[in-house]
Amino acid sequence: MNELLNMLKNFIEGNYDALRFSYDAPEYLFKHYDEIEEVDAKKAAALNDELPDICDTYERGDNPENLRTQIRALYEKLT
Repeated sequence: MNELLNMLKNFIEGNYDALRFSYDAPEYLFKHYDEIEEVDAKKAAALNDELPDICDTYERGDNPENLRTQIRALYEKLT
């Protein structure tokens, strides 16, 4: 859970490329969902409901600020 939250935080702070993040974050969630769910089922469900859809809206060349705004809102909901 902490690693994924750190990934979100790094993106929000501008330390993670938007295109790479839009692929890496949902992939990490998919691979580690069971572990995340064990730590906090509600947060895992929120991540599963929102993160893939948010990341799916980003395309190469888009302004990353819209993605960053949506990820920030999700991060604030989770922390």
